[in-house]
Amino acid sequence: MVSFFDVRDEFHAWTAAALRDRPVPFITCEAAIAEATYLLRSSPSSQDELLGWLTRGALAIEFDLGSDSVAVRRLMRKYRVENDVPQMLIEEAKPADAAEHERLLELALRQNVKPNF
Repeated sequence: MVSFFDVRDEFHAWTAAALRDRPVPFITCEAAIAEATYLLRSSPSSQDELLGWLTRGALAIEFDLGSDSVAVRRLMRKYRVENDVPQMLIEEAKPADAAEHERLLELALRQNVKPNF
């Protein structure tokens, strides 16, 4: 998310190209929004753009830890055991389509990339 909204980021062009043809809204969670706004603290215009996307509905928050804690625990246990990868809550905040989220996590782990949804 940070590389998409920060035009100075070295991965901005790649991220923008990768997301160009994807349908909106992009599903995220409050933890990801909070982390991204913190990481974008040196660029108030990037923070504003991110929050603008949320306001316009191009980003959608479809995660509630209270409701999804069982699924989050299952995913955290699965990836900790199978891959010996420490997990952060933000990585487990799943989109409405749990199968798609799990596919993305598995792809990221196979490529040794820390997912940050």
